Amino acid sequence: MHPSMVRIGTPISDVEGVFNAVVAEGDQVDTAFFGGRGAGGAPTASAVVADIADLARGARLPVFGLPGRTLKSLPAAPMERHVGAYYIRLMVVDKPGVMAEVTACLRDHDVSIEALIQRARSPTEPVPIVLTTHDNAEAQMVGALSDIAALDSVLEPPRMIRIESL
Repeated sequence: MHPSMVRIGTPISDVEGVFNAVVAEGDQVDTAFFGGRGAGGAPTASAVVADIADLARGARLPVFGLPGRTLKSLPAAPMERHVGAYYIRLMVVDKPGVMAEVTACLRDHDVSIEALIQRARSPTEPVPIVLTTHDNAEAQMVGALSDIAALDSVLEPPRMIRIESL
């Protein structure tokens, strides 16, 4: 499993403190954002009192407002189909042609670079390359990183983090 980053400026990036948020996306419903207080003294006490009141009344409410037996079990979509931007970190040998090898692997998998940083160090030390990509399918990214990892100039397994956005 790969970790995710949240793009600054999106609604979910502003969720802090006692607030929780859920983002739901679907082919037919686009994107829905739900946010509100979800932790802390008053919200928790309110939820507990509401549950006690429901029990005292004898109310038995099904989860999600539907009886569990009516819910359908659906297969999860494979992560290879996920489309989004990615943060990539590589540790490479600092020599001419390394960047060309890396970008050729990205090109061969139709992955476009949004931004790239390479800072020089001592000639005997590995050099980090950090880049972000434009949106593409995760299968493309995994394929490109597999090819990049096989390069002699790449010293560590590439690191990938999803960049989530709304």
